[in-house]
Amino acid sequence: GKNGNVLTFAYMEVIGGLARDAFSRQFVLDLSEDNVLAFKGALIEIQKATSSRITYKILRNFKRD
Repeated sequence: GKNGNVLTFAYMEVIGGLARDAFSRQFVLDLSEDNVLAFKGALIEIQKATSSRITYKILRNFKRD
């Protein structure tokens, strides 16, 4: 979701069609501070965000275990 300059994301790991509660997390990115999201080894540059669409560029993929 988007509220002003703040984007809210939900991350969830799914195995066999079921979400793993211990591996669900919500986090935010304040675009007035930075436009690069860093999470679990991934770097994602947010280029533009509206209430219905996000344009982004993957700078680095998630790390694999």
